[in-house]
Amino acid sequence: MSRLFVVVEGDSEERFVRGALLRHFPHLHPVAIKVETGRDAEGGVHRGGGDWTKWLADIRRTLGSPGDRVVTTMFDLYGLPRNFPGYQPESRISDTVAYADALEARMHAEVGDSRFIANVVRHEFETLVLAALPQLQSLLAPTERARLEPLKELALEAGPEEINCGRSTAPSKRLQQARLSYSKLSHGVPAVQLAGIAKLSQSCPRFRAWIEKLGKI
Repeated sequence: MSRLFVVVEGDSEERFVRGALLRHFPHLHPVAIKVETGRDAEGGVHRGGGDWTKWLADIRRTLGSPGDRVVTTMFDLYGLPRNFPGYQPESRISDTVAYADALEARMHAEVGDSRFIANVVRHEFETLVLAALPQLQSLLAPTERARLEPLKELALEAGPEEINCGRSTAPSKRLQQARLSYSKLSHGVPAVQLAGIAKLSQSCPRFRAWIEKLGKI
């Protein structure tokens, strides 16, 4: 049976894989591989951050390791490195669904391995947090919970994946603007874990399509 490896950008995605994804797909034993971005003089590995050439090296290295495996990714559409295949400046993007699809196609072509499932998160990890706002509210101080109500209404009306990825309107920016004692690791990741994959999939069609692909492994 194949084992699932998920190449991710940072700590939040790593914890998501170890928590929510592992609970949903225990038979795949998902493992997060946080991208290597450099090494120090003593050979220590630095991980997290953006550079496509290093991300590609991690993907290929993971695919080349022994054992039956499938490799996928969790890379944010918002803030992609400029050397990412198919990258375009925000000002030129009119349809982020088509753009994310095109990026995944370019990734798959560059990796060139049928065991690779390209995945770009529309728009960033905090999109999943917007799909878990009731759970996030439960983790905040009672005095802060009402500040999330306008964002809850927007996420319910438009859908979390439709909340755009501009510099001031990306999901992470909207959470900052709500004036919360919010931390991505202390609040965002636990909220997503509490919501669970099935709940997140209900309101995030693109995320659901990725989960369905993984379910066919």
